[in-house]
Amino acid sequence: MQKIFKPVLEKMIKEKISGRELKLLLHIARYQDDHGTVTGVNYDAASKAAGICRQSFYDARDGLVKKGIIIVASSHYGDCDITILGNEDLYAAGPADGTAKPSYLSLHHPMFKSAGFGSMKVRAKLIAMMFIIYAGANDKKSKEGSKGHYKIKPQKFFEQYGELLDVKMGTLRQYLTELRRFFSIYIKNAVYYIMPKVNAFASSKTKSFGSQSDSDLFISNLISVALRRRPMLRRKYSPSYIKKVEEEVKPFLCGHLRKPKIAEHFLRAFNLSTQDGNMSVPYINKLFQKELAGLAGQ
Repeated sequence: MQKIFKPVLEKMIKEKISGRELKLLLHIARYQDDHGTVTGVNYDAASKAAGICRQSFYDARDGLVKKGIIIVASSHYGDCDITILGNEDLYAAGPADGTAKPSYLSLHHPMFKSAGFGSMKVRAKLIAMMFIIYAGANDKKSKEGSKGHYKIKPQKFFEQYGELLDVKMGTLRQYLTELRRFFSIYIKNAVYYIMPKVNAFASSKTKSFGSQSDSDLFISNLISVALRRRPMLRRKYSPSYIKKVEEEVKPFLCGHLRKPKIAEHFLRAFNLSTQDGNMSVPYINKLFQKELAGLAGQ
């Protein structure tokens, strides 16, 4: 899933995460399962994708751990498994009785495609992310990036965000100036109206970010992790064949993506099925089904 839930975002703000920590978190969050776990985060690939150097990757990862935003488990071949704490999609399997749908930030939002977003100060970015949630502009199918507005009295805004960010009114005014490139911000009847600007997203130069569906991105990453841990297969098979395998595993994998530790079970089946140096989708599927049968029996 490509979501960051509101409590996690609030913690990110409260813990004053750095710019490189935010870049890393936004990158890995694209590949998480419904339980907030990202399997096989490779320092080299992740640092390049997030636009940070290798040392910054380790600094950002360790910083997020110390701030209680993620936990890291050692894994294989220079990668690790990362869980974003409190970012489980408890609503994914369907609403529980009396449970309201949680507020979240969709990483499909066009703001993240904008080149201008990357140039903003980190705290201004975090406020923008919160504004998107409050404005109800999370519709990933929205081409305009605008679906509603956020209302708050000026005094309450400066008190609430001043306390949350631990900054003074003058600094908040500077952030609002930055945010006006993406949001229409004005006062009417002694209330701030904050709305995402349609033209800000339509005219921005964009980069590839968040355009793939959650399941496609998750499965593509899972195959990459599997092949990185079995480098002989990547050398043996052509990119076109690997892409074919990725497409063929989707049908039997998609129906199980909401299950806990599904990546772990798939990777175990993949490793067992390719021990002879061959990559057969039917055999991968057969062993994966055995993994699922064992899971159901627990």
